[in-house]
Amino acid sequence: MSVAYTSFLELANESLNGQGREIDFRCSIGKSYYCMYHSASRLTNGKTAKTDSNGNAFTGGVHKRFYSYLMDNAADYYGLDKDLTVKVGMILKQSHALRISADYHLEHNITKPTAEMMIRRAVELERIIVNIQK
Repeated sequence: MSVAYTSFLELANESLNGQGREIDFRCSIGKSYYCMYHSASRLTNGKTAKTDSNGNAFTGGVHKRFYSYLMDNAADYYGLDKDLTVKVGMILKQSHALRISADYHLEHNITKPTAEMMIRRAVELERIIVNIQK
């Protein structure tokens, strides 16, 4: 792999500390999210189940299916701490919603404190993932 998931967080920080434009904050949010997504994907070796623990197909796009899998039965399949894995899924779900807002809803005001919060969330998520992998 030529790029590490941590490279996304570096770019998020660079965007945050750039020219102070709203577009920089939006980019920072997006890169923070992708850092979180790629970091979390290490828990399942980049895999997502097709069905949940009840046999129902996961719906939505790649990201929704992945965080739904983490919140449902990924911990059971991979022998991970259930509570922490669900927490990772919940953080990804919330962060994904913010990333969508930053990328697609240009009428929403995106501020520097929001981008800073997203970077802090990415750092927190990494701590949780490291703890799960112990």
